[in-house]
Amino acid sequence: MILSMRGAIALVALLLAVPAAPPDVDDDLLSRVDSTLEESLSDTGVPGLAYAVVTPDGAQRVGAFGHDGNDAPVTADTPFLWGSIAKPVASTAVLTLVESGQVELDAPVRRYLPEFDLAGPSDISRITVRHLLEQTSGFPEDTPLTDRFDEIGDPYERAVRDLADIAPQSEPGVAHTYSSVNYLIIGAIVEAVTGESYTSYLRRAVLEPLEMDTVIIEDSDGQGLPPGHRVTFGRPVAFDAPYDPAGASYGGYMGGTVEDLAAFATVHLNGGEVGGQRLLEAEQVAEAHEGAITLSDSMSYGLGWREDSRNQDLGTVTYWHGGAVSGYHAIVVLLPEAGYGLVVLQNAYSDLLDDQVVSVGLNAARILAGGTGEVPASAPAYWWLLVALSTVVVTGAALTVDTVRRLLGVRSAEGEGPAPARRVWAPTLAWVLGAACVAWLAVVGFPAWAGFGMRTILLFTPDIGWLLVAIAATGICVAGLRIALAVVRTRARRSRGAV
Repeated sequence: MILSMRGAIALVALLLAVPAAPPDVDDDLLSRVDSTLEESLSDTGVPGLAYAVVTPDGAQRVGAFGHDGNDAPVTADTPFLWGSIAKPVASTAVLTLVESGQVELDAPVRRYLPEFDLAGPSDISRITVRHLLEQTSGFPEDTPLTDRFDEIGDPYERAVRDLADIAPQSEPGVAHTYSSVNYLIIGAIVEAVTGESYTSYLRRAVLEPLEMDTVIIEDSDGQGLPPGHRVTFGRPVAFDAPYDPAGASYGGYMGGTVEDLAAFATVHLNGGEVGGQRLLEAEQVAEAHEGAITLSDSMSYGLGWREDSRNQDLGTVTYWHGGAVSGYHAIVVLLPEAGYGLVVLQNAYSDLLDDQVVSVGLNAARILAGGTGEVPASAPAYWWLLVALSTVVVTGAALTVDTVRRLLGVRSAEGEGPAPARRVWAPTLAWVLGAACVAWLAVVGFPAWAGFGMRTILLFTPDIGWLLVAIAATGICVAGLRIALAVVRTRARRSRGAV
């Protein structure tokens, strides 16, 4: 095989990064990781957690703490959902097709999906498979094509068909935008190339060779899945995550035990080989990990993996990816020069607490790299947002009650009687416009600013979603009641002959 320059560089990087032999396992180091993760439960409020420390030889330490959504103890056999860990898994599946010559990373998507089309003037013929994996296709972050739970037809054919209504926000290859739509299309490409369902190919090409026997990728796989937890007004509340038939390729529905995910981490830590079986060539693994698209001064994105410089001071690069669905969070961290990898599964999640739960795994990984773990940072912004939105709801409710009292004539003796029309309708118009603006900001403006639709907000942060809906409802009530009050006062003026 003739390597591209990118592949050659990646291969050299891999050969330098992967140790020739697994490190001597430091029991004291593993004990520190164990205690740090156990203590994190009280810091984050997450009810349960499972983890595995891996070397190129496989899992060296597996631990579990806390309880699941059924109040049963979490064990190594407890299944979790993994969220967007499905993306590096999907990347791995596609790379097996690259190695077999069935897919080319720099080939246009339309070679495999002739029906692929988008709204707007963008030249979609330039979008390649690599763009999808690197998430530089130009698709907007939040679209209505993910988290669809209705099971209508083939989910991937449907997604490609519905893309015709989605306009890209940038030209392909220009900027990284984290959008799960990219990996929906990856699932469709796998189906088109192999002639079988995405889940069928994934089982045959990736999961079975790695003996990931209890992975959840279909509804029938999740019968033993305990509820996760959504954080609602600061408290974890048990929640059964809904099933998305297309979720296995982008993260809407994929999961399994900590040992399943440890097997996946092992093959990537060991250059594509595990247990004497080679899943991918070393250069393909290196290219997947190598950050090609800059995300920040310390981080870049490869083919479904993040390359991070956070542990360079300890002598190792860090490759990782996190994932979340409503109720669960997962992270896989690889420390190739240190010879360790780490998998952490948690059974609670909120978008507003994302930094806190992600830091649990990253800080434990820093201990493995030889550093000092830190207590996960608190999330004061979450509480301030709850207080601010609650204040607006209470204010709206008070204005609603006050307007009802006025409408019923409770305060008529205090000047709510006849008045000139201009003195009635001018302030009413201001009230109506103000209340309508607040309602619009709650259900349209705020979600647009946050980068998520209301559906996503209600799914992942129900407390915030409920408050936003309540703000919109009180705004509409105030506007409607103020109009009714103006009408009543105008009629009173006419009936009394006011001028």
